[in-house]
Amino acid sequence: MQIQVSGKQIDIGESLRASTEERLGALAERYFRSAIDGAITFSRAGSGYRADCSVHAGRGLTVFAHADGFDIHTALDAALGRLEKRLRRYKRYLHERTQERTTDGAPADYSANYTVLAGGEETVEEVDNLHPIVVAETATTIEACSVGEAVMALELGNKTTLMFRNAGHGGLNVVYRRPDGNIGWIDPKPDGVSRG
Repeated sequence: MQIQVSGKQIDIGESLRASTEERLGALAERYFRSAIDGAITFSRAGSGYRADCSVHAGRGLTVFAHADGFDIHTALDAALGRLEKRLRRYKRYLHERTQERTTDGAPADYSANYTVLAGGEETVEEVDNLHPIVVAETATTIEACSVGEAVMALELGNKTTLMFRNAGHGGLNVVYRRPDGNIGWIDPKPDGVSRG
């Protein structure tokens, strides 16, 4: 597993770099033997420090965690603790899913285009003309899963919005993080159709 340890506008020593690589590698290997890569970035956060961690465990799964601390080691310990909790939760979910779920009758995944549009005041004129500036464009997969699985993917991926194909009825759904911290779920229904 390839691990990148870096500091954002701060200098980190070789001993911190080596111990961080070792700890993150051991943590990722405990839960996913085939983890692809990981990264930890240290930065200043007020009078203390912040550690941002991520582990790319494969098949589109990247788990994020961050924490602040009064010193760099406290921030690292807290971030790795949160990352471990999320990895453990996802590993448990995968284990339960393989025991309970069969692929018979499960809807297939969708393929979709994902486009990032420029935002801000400088693009108002382009938006008014219905020609927004495209910043990035890529292909993505809209996976079939239950609502609970989608919420877990939203949490583990540290995302604000996730579109998925509902395994219960095959329709497209969205889960998103609301400003109050709760999770919202959009389940559109065609006129006159009842699900239950």
